[in-house]
Amino acid sequence: MEKTVGEQSRVIEYLRLPDVIDPGRYDFSGQKNPEGRLFLGIGSGIVHMWAVFEGGLKPGQIGEMNYTNVPGSYAVTGNFSQWLPGAPGPSPHAVQRKQLGDPLGRLTPPLLEQGTFDITINVYEQGEDKDPTIVQGAETNTSMPTMNIGHYWWTSHYSAIFHGGPFEQHGIVNYDLQTNHYDGMWVKTVQSNVANLQGDYDGESRTLVIEGDVRNCFGVTDPKTGQVYITRERRILSYPDANTKVLTVMQREIDSNGNMGKWVKRDHSVAKRRLPNANAGNVPCLGSAVFSLVGLQRSPGAARVIGQNNSTAHLPAAAGLVMLGPQWLGVFGDALRL
Repeated sequence: MEKTVGEQSRVIEYLRLPDVIDPGRYDFSGQKNPEGRLFLGIGSGIVHMWAVFEGGLKPGQIGEMNYTNVPGSYAVTGNFSQWLPGAPGPSPHAVQRKQLGDPLGRLTPPLLEQGTFDITINVYEQGEDKDPTIVQGAETNTSMPTMNIGHYWWTSHYSAIFHGGPFEQHGIVNYDLQTNHYDGMWVKTVQSNVANLQGDYDGESRTLVIEGDVRNCFGVTDPKTGQVYITRERRILSYPDANTKVLTVMQREIDSNGNMGKWVKRDHSVAKRRLPNANAGNVPCLGSAVFSLVGLQRSPGAARVIGQNNSTAHLPAAAGLVMLGPQWLGVFGDALRL
């Protein structure tokens, strides 16, 4: 239903939650339906509910989603977002948080890195002007929340077969609230040292650039000491969309005297997130257009989520509700549970 309130257009929709809260996809009458516009997911004791507006929202338009048959009385929060039909993407609950290194709450590296990626890597062993060695690898990344300050680390485990043998790389990265920079460290099977890199993320271009002093990745050694030369490394990591990332690794050339020269490309890789079945429920894939949560209201058996499309385009939109799951009964009592 669409109506005009003052000078603003408002879309109002109603839905009924199923009698049993079970992950999956439902129609607005609360019946399981693989084509339904209501998604339910449960994780870490939290129930995520996402309802998609039938016709999307026009620029500046307000959307109001009314949930009925809502058990319990406690809503942790409400969310409002652009909707991209397809398989689940980063958690919408986490995306909306503002303590992730971006004051506007946009998609940031800890969220974009979550999940498992299949990666094709071009390794320029003979230089940028020669054909690269192509390696197929996989990487699994996990976000780790810090205590009390609402921020995230992410840990990374990468593995591949390189020249017939196993190759692994483990990393951990975080946005440091004291320095206002991203810090990362990595260890590899081919090196005995820890690589420490630091840099910044640009939310507009979705690009993270970090660099630091590392050992030459192809093992160029000092003929006098036999030690691998230290050089400068720069990693340029961009996120064209929520399920793709592109990494370019640059290092400074080292001459026979150990002096640093020009920047040369060492690796270039494209990673694609492994996506679950599109009908699995849980959370939708979210876009980056500007949407805002205007209000969240609760009453016995009902909840209302209100938001606005602040972008300049007519886009699909979804209103979300996040609540405590049944396992919280012993902590809060019946009034605070689903």
